[in-house]
Amino acid sequence: MTGRPRCDDTPLPGRQAGGVLPGGGGEEHAAVLREAGGYELLRRRDDLLDEGVSAVFGVRLGEAELHALHFDAGRFTAEQARQWLLAFGLQPLLFRAAGGG
Repeated sequence: MTGRPRCDDTPLPGRQAGGVLPGGGGEEHAAVLREAGGYELLRRRDDLLDEGVSAVFGVRLGEAELHALHFDAGRFTAEQARQWLLAFGLQPLLFRAAGGG
């Protein structure tokens, strides 16, 4: 990883409490790790765990927890993203490949 990860402190639009899959599709594969219900907002941090892997945190009562991971489709195929998750012992509730497939 080069430089400091970008932290976007702006809540993801339309993805407040109850949003199931923040972002994803299009140019990213998305893996939801926890239900989003009860979050006050969601925050994203790019390249936090690996280059091309963005973490989405749900914030509730001032505490943040990892909600989802997004994988840059230019760096990871859907299968590589699934393998990355397995390597870290993560089993997503939902996985969506880039393009919504």
